[in-house]
Amino acid sequence: MLSRARAAGVSTILAIGTGPGPEKLDAALPYAEAHDWIYTTVGITPTTPKEVTPTHLETLAALANIRK
Repeated sequence: MLSRARAAGVSTILAIGTGPGPEKLDAALPYAEAHDWIYTTVGITPTTPKEVTPTHLETLAALANIRK
């Protein structure tokens, strides 16, 4: 998919950083770290607020400080 995007002229991707549930807050980060043209967001979906713990919020704050 990434090769096809580049071939089609895509120069930047913003990947949604959250995977399924708060345990996967960094789901998109490996892609952003591996490619200089991919950036990621971090966040907690509004559908899982009851699952969020203080540790998740600490992780989220740390992830928000990563440049990509």
